[in-house]
Amino acid sequence: MIVSFVFTMDPIHENLSQTWVFYKAISFALKNHGAVIAQEHYFNGWDKQKKLFPQFFREDMCEMFEYDVPDNSAVQAIEKISIPKEIEERYILKYGNPSDAYMATFTQDWPELEEFLCLKLNELIEKSNQKIEVITSLTYLKFLDNISHKLNIPILYYEWGPFRYPIYRNTAYIDINGRYKDVASLYNLFKNDPDTRDLPVIKRKDLLALLLKKDYIKYRDLDENNFDTYDKYEIGIAAGYNSLTETSSHTHLNMLDLYYLSSQVFDTDEIAVRYHPGDPLHAKMKVKNELEGGLVEFILSCKRVAAISSNVEVEAMMYGKTVYEIGKFKYKGFVNNNIIKLEDKQVNDEILNFIVFIILVPFELLNSAEYLRFRITNPSWRELYLYHMQYYFKCLDIPFSEDPAYDFSKEIVQYINIQKYKNKLEIAEAKIKSVQEEIQTVNELLDRTRYENEKQKSQIEEQREEIDNIKSRYDQLIHSKSMKLVKPLQNIMWKTKQIKALFKSKD
Repeated sequence: MIVSFVFTMDPIHENLSQTWVFYKAISFALKNHGAVIAQEHYFNGWDKQKKLFPQFFREDMCEMFEYDVPDNSAVQAIEKISIPKEIEERYILKYGNPSDAYMATFTQDWPELEEFLCLKLNELIEKSNQKIEVITSLTYLKFLDNISHKLNIPILYYEWGPFRYPIYRNTAYIDINGRYKDVASLYNLFKNDPDTRDLPVIKRKDLLALLLKKDYIKYRDLDENNFDTYDKYEIGIAAGYNSLTETSSHTHLNMLDLYYLSSQVFDTDEIAVRYHPGDPLHAKMKVKNELEGGLVEFILSCKRVAAISSNVEVEAMMYGKTVYEIGKFKYKGFVNNNIIKLEDKQVNDEILNFIVFIILVPFELLNSAEYLRFRITNPSWRELYLYHMQYYFKCLDIPFSEDPAYDFSKEIVQYINIQKYKNKLEIAEAKIKSVQEEIQTVNELLDRTRYENEKQKSQIEEQREEIDNIKSRYDQLIHSKSMKLVKPLQNIMWKTKQIKALFKSKD
């Protein structure tokens, strides 16, 4: 049995910020006979969820996060463990306020909740007569890690990856060891493993081609030659959330620090800032160059990109930009850490391949019980690398080979050209369809016009016939005997009117 764990004490969204995770967990449990552990307000707070997060009920969001919106019947159909609110309230009381309690969940033990969940998980095992193979969780939590060791149940921690809908195919992180805290150290292990020395390495732009959606494949070739504002700014600051997050439990650095350090090296004209569109506080500084619009455009317009624990860093690497990280993000060992010194080193293609094929995971595989079971077998670096690489190629219908002489670039460029041709074909077909619809509209208008014309002609003919009939009856009446008898009387009446009019004029 695979158990999904949904938990947060984030006070910003009334502890409901993982609503989409909860819906995804319910969908997974229904399809795979799994179970869900969540706070009781996730199981009971449907009305509040709809009020706070109406976007999670939209069809496009369901498609993006890959879940079906559940209802009470779906919840009743699965095995579940509900975490009582009283346990949370006592934890908050211990730390004095919800925010400090929220931060403590990432770094501190929680004996009461650990005891409760260990008891409930053992009851679930006994009731279902199944072994719990793995627990999945969006967020690393210290107490959950403790439970994993007590019950000997592996935990797969996951989170959103840097490449996301709608520009890229969705990606995720998965880590069975409690987050990839230091990717550079893992890369050294990977690089020094004799089994990985002959693995294929794909060029940076070709990696982009594997990740970009077909409608955005043009982004692969955006550079100084075809992008008007390429490297316009010396450094761009990618701002994150201004509210408390998991990152805040490890560092209190924020965008003010980034801006201050950048301003020690560059003039304000040379610094650009892009605020996080999802920041719940929408806090902003007074800066000269505040960039809006797409993230890719922001990255391309800056020679360097600086951030604190942001996935923007990975995307900037993929576009060949110099990256600075002053916090404790997992990629710190790959990028520059001192803005003042302007180290300006860049990652190579081997590192980017390691990130894409080892650290990142196609998002849809989070829905695959088979894949999750594969991950807890602790596959080798080589197995994991080739699994993901082959998966991407299979999804895009690109031939794949482990032969060192195999020309990946040639196959990928061919795929790109096919996509460009398909895009042109789709545009042409859309234009043809539009013209056909216009022609159809015109024909329908002509048909209606012809019908109206025929209808009018018919009405005119009917009117003509009626006029002719009236004339005929009139002629008959004029020439009738009765009309001849009446005519002298009409003459007399006419003369009488004339006389009366004459006398009236004299008066």
